[in-house]
Amino acid sequence: MIDHGKLAGTLTNFLLQTRSGDLKTSAFPKAYADLDVKIGFGKGIPARVPWIAFLAPGMQVRNGIYPVYLYYRHIHVLVLAYGIRDKRTSGVMASGNNKLNGND
Repeated sequence: MIDHGKLAGTLTNFLLQTRSGDLKTSAFPKAYADLDVKIGFGKGIPARVPWIAFLAPGMQVRNGIYPVYLYYRHIHVLVLAYGIRDKRTSGVMASGNNKLNGND
């Protein structure tokens, strides 16, 4: 059974920590509902968009497809998004979409 209260508490703590400048993630859960949880507040300096990713087995933040919460701190908006990252394309998805790279 999925504990939605645990997720709500994690998101609340995540939002509070984005205001503190603390970049540590050790106080956060490592898993949720059979998914690995990875959190990014930044390395050395705070990230412009802190995030929480939920990774299925075999997925990685640097190479995978996963749900991710993104916090746009400058406008105080938390977004649940669909993260897609393919290291073969240096983080740019839709390699077949020529409009993204200016080749109409």
